[in-house]
Amino acid sequence: MAAIPIPGGVPGDPPPGEFLLLPDPEGAVLNHGGVHNVPGEDRVQNQEERKVVLKNPESLEDYCIMSYLKYLETEVVTYISLTQSKSHLIKGVAKRMLQILKDDINSKVTGIASSSVREKMVSIILSEKFPSVEYCNMYQSESKDDAASDASDEEEMIVPVCPNICCTGAFVQEAMMGIVMCAEVRQLIFTADKVRSRRHSPGTLEFNVPVVLTHLLGATDGKVSQLERIVFSENYVKEECENESLKRKRRSSNLPRLDQTDKQQVFARHFGMGNIYDTSDRRGIAVDLLILFRDIQPKGVRYHKLTELVLKNNIQCKLYSRANFQFEFLARIGFCCPRLRVFDVFGTDTWADCLIALFFRDAFHSLHRYLYFMENEEDECSEYHPHDTSRYCQFCLDQWHPNRMERPNTNNPVIPLLDSVYNHVIKRYPKRSFCILRNCVRVSDLIRSTESTVFELVRPLNAPTCQNCTSKTNSDSDPLSTESSIKTRLRTHRNSHDSSGPCSSSQFGASPSSSACIKLKKLSKPCSSPVEPRHGHRRSSRLNKATDGPSSLKSPRNNFADDEHHERWELSEHVPEVPAALSGRRSISKSREFLNIIDTEPSSVPSEGGMMTRSMKRKLESSGSNETVIKKSKSDRFPMANSFDRQRRGTTSRRRGTKSCEPERVNQERRLTEDVEEAVISLEQWKKERHERDTKYPASICNNGGEAGGLKFCDHHDLWFEPESIKYREIDKWPHLNECVNSLEILNIGGSNVLGEFLPFLLLHTPRLKSLGQWLNTMIYGLEILRDLPGYQDYKNFQLQEFSYSSDRSYFCDPYIGFVPETPDFKNVRREMVRFSTKSATKTGHKLRLHAAKRRQIRDDIDLMATTCLNLRKVNLVVHYKFTMMDDSHTQVWEPLLKLNNLVELDLVAMRFENVRSLLSVIGSRLERLTVECDEEQGNGSEIVHLARTCPNISSLRILLGDKILRGEMTLHFGQIFFRKLEKLVVEGNVHLHGFAFLWGHCHNLKYMKIGLVVSNELPNTNVLIQDVFSLLFQVNKMLHLEELHIKNLKIRSLAMGTFLLDNLPSLKKASNWYLDLCGEDVTAFKKHLRKLKNQGLLLDYD
Repeated sequence: MAAIPIPGGVPGDPPPGEFLLLPDPEGAVLNHGGVHNVPGEDRVQNQEERKVVLKNPESLEDYCIMSYLKYLETEVVTYISLTQSKSHLIKGVAKRMLQILKDDINSKVTGIASSSVREKMVSIILSEKFPSVEYCNMYQSESKDDAASDASDEEEMIVPVCPNICCTGAFVQEAMMGIVMCAEVRQLIFTADKVRSRRHSPGTLEFNVPVVLTHLLGATDGKVSQLERIVFSENYVKEECENESLKRKRRSSNLPRLDQTDKQQVFARHFGMGNIYDTSDRRGIAVDLLILFRDIQPKGVRYHKLTELVLKNNIQCKLYSRANFQFEFLARIGFCCPRLRVFDVFGTDTWADCLIALFFRDAFHSLHRYLYFMENEEDECSEYHPHDTSRYCQFCLDQWHPNRMERPNTNNPVIPLLDSVYNHVIKRYPKRSFCILRNCVRVSDLIRSTESTVFELVRPLNAPTCQNCTSKTNSDSDPLSTESSIKTRLRTHRNSHDSSGPCSSSQFGASPSSSACIKLKKLSKPCSSPVEPRHGHRRSSRLNKATDGPSSLKSPRNNFADDEHHERWELSEHVPEVPAALSGRRSISKSREFLNIIDTEPSSVPSEGGMMTRSMKRKLESSGSNETVIKKSKSDRFPMANSFDRQRRGTTSRRRGTKSCEPERVNQERRLTEDVEEAVISLEQWKKERHERDTKYPASICNNGGEAGGLKFCDHHDLWFEPESIKYREIDKWPHLNECVNSLEILNIGGSNVLGEFLPFLLLHTPRLKSLGQWLNTMIYGLEILRDLPGYQDYKNFQLQEFSYSSDRSYFCDPYIGFVPETPDFKNVRREMVRFSTKSATKTGHKLRLHAAKRRQIRDDIDLMATTCLNLRKVNLVVHYKFTMMDDSHTQVWEPLLKLNNLVELDLVAMRFENVRSLLSVIGSRLERLTVECDEEQGNGSEIVHLARTCPNISSLRILLGDKILRGEMTLHFGQIFFRKLEKLVVEGNVHLHGFAFLWGHCHNLKYMKIGLVVSNELPNTNVLIQDVFSLLFQVNKMLHLEELHIKNLKIRSLAMGTFLLDNLPSLKKASNWYLDLCGEDVTAFKKHLRKLKNQGLLLDYD
């Protein structure tokens, strides 16, 4: 066989200048290794050096995603620069460029894999890989002598301190996220460990979450939403911006530092989807989320896959603190998330009277029969009266009303009150009780309201037609002035989720030819049942001034002015509605009702041709309109209203005396039931009857001249006719609650304003509830209220797994009296309620006497908790006393905790550690996770030893000390076995050297350690760890399992110390806060040594 020319050498070596002619094969085997050029031993050695172990090799899909994101980043940087230009032509190019990028990815990334691919993109965009180095003006240092440079030496990164957007990579992540966003994204996680940015200089712009959410809103409208999780970490979004004067002062004080706020507003104005972007702070988050759950109409109306909504305090702002906004916000979440399992608003000022809306389909409709109403809702001084079935009620069902009732989904918070407080007000102030107790409901009434009936106004089968349309000529006159018996009613967006109807104000691509006379097709269909989805838009009283052609909706941020002088219970005023402009690219326009919720300048007089309620009609009457002449007074229309006792809740009569009115109430209820035919019908029967009624007697056609806008109903079709006689019937088994009450497992309302009066309702109507969050210290008061109610003396809860308790009953266990108006007229009432609250509350206070009574009260509370909630796994306990009231012998106080067989976690806060030593002695052996927060300066360090002796089985220990120091005994007790199961140790505070030696020597299975400074008596503010200390500690405990080590300001004083720590921690994967006190060649040698370990997966953060 002739010689075969092949290249010589080993793969990876430089190719030779010519081919190597191999000799004839020996033994019929060709040698392709080039043995004549490279020795065998050297070849094996070179191959081992080039061998790189990849633990998590990237797939082809990962490479493709990264390649696309690099391309997208380049285009986005160009787009950002175009938005900052003042040229009108360039700005037009930017708009088209954004749409092209969206169309490009939407056309290529489709199908089943779209969700997972976009989720990977979102994860990479929010990581430290973006914005890239080249778009942050970061440079790598170059060695002058390449021959002298060491390949193992790390390349230094030069980071500019300029806050300008070209040096910080601002808006790059936001723009990339907005383009990738679509309805198929399954989760959005905005946490500190997920969102990393190369913005090192203080004062630079933070990640703008609200502008990203606007693109989620735009992509979700009309599509099937795959969203499953929305998660924010605590304090992720900054608080509200200061007012303009403070902004100007801050800018002037920071000169010559460049302020980038204006550039952010310019970018957000161009990049934000539609007309809904407000601000980049917490206010913007709250606005976007309200629009997401109320105005955006996904296919199927609701977000059926959304199970986790963790907002924390990122929505806490002045807007969220307003009662009407908070009520609407929680109501929409409760309705739109039927499978919600986790809802977290920890650290917000959420009130119980607004949290009610999360659970009820229409809270005010379900509870209004238990409330009091004003005679004239426009006059604060008008007389209050209870719910009365002898007069017309605008909150009860009406067979002729197109939306079933006049005031659907009313944003009116309802305050739950203790039964004894409620009854005391009625007894003590019989004449003024209706005014004092407005918008208040008894706890017992709130609990049974879920099974109560609803009232429906009985009407004839045929409704009169609109006389304005049946006239010979089309007149532009106000139809209200044609007939005295015709009233106008509220109109709602009845078919906002019907894609076949005209586009709503929240839908995209609405025809600009839509006019005010267009009526939705749903009017010609049978009336919807109460179990149908809650409408996306709930419109209140409003007018359409412009009836021809679209007019642009004013940006909402000008209407979102917060009025600090508004009282909490002030209802929102209704403003005229202006149709949204939909031109250019598809956009979102805010719901008109959103402006009503937060606007403070109402329109009082309706324009001609609009729709009005009775309250607005009264304004016209007071101004001398034509209706004043023909309007009958309420006393004329209801001659028996003054003589007949008004019936509260459909049963109770109003009595001016102080005696009990229960017998009279029962007699009136019987008389009312006998007078009404079919007084109570079932829900199924009502649905069937309603369907037959709407089928046999459909809505009348008003337009004689043909269809208008494709429909057959004029703008005045849903005129309301006032009944000549009032007759109600009751509907049984009405679905009052949202579906989420059956799936909710974690409701984190810790740190909120939810008081104990609302907790009985929560515990009874959320069958899967496991936790109410941490530090909701009113839980024991809620249990007491529930156990005092008739029929619940033996109540047991088997689902609850977390409970919070505080010994400060004077703060957390007082009856709520904030419902009394803070005006001079009610000064005496408020003083009386304070006296009654103090008298009825069970508490012992903080006085230095009566220690036995305090211990007895704590034992009774713990016993109530343990006997009621049998399956608790975690207890959050606060012992507030700043003086010693218990010692090691008072174990009987905590013995009821032994009834909790599943208790494994304790979160403990103590003013003095002496008061909880007996607690740890009783329950410590059962604990697996322990958190201790102590607010006192320790003595000889016996506290940590007591923890080690009483808690031998804990795997996680967290100690919070604030500015205190964790001390340890002089005797380290290395001969005993402590903390042998401990895997995670966190000490938030400084640790004395003796305490550090105790912890290091006993935690043999430790995997995670994070502590503050290790100090001594002589140096309380400096880390005193040196190599000799570590050498002695490694002799006691080699820390074979330690994976993460975080010691604050750990100073590496020598090269030997650094290499000693790295070489003696074989399992170390991550370390931080190392300070290299090295110089010259030692730094180079340390980096060279570190680079070898980095190839094995070690991450070290050092300065």
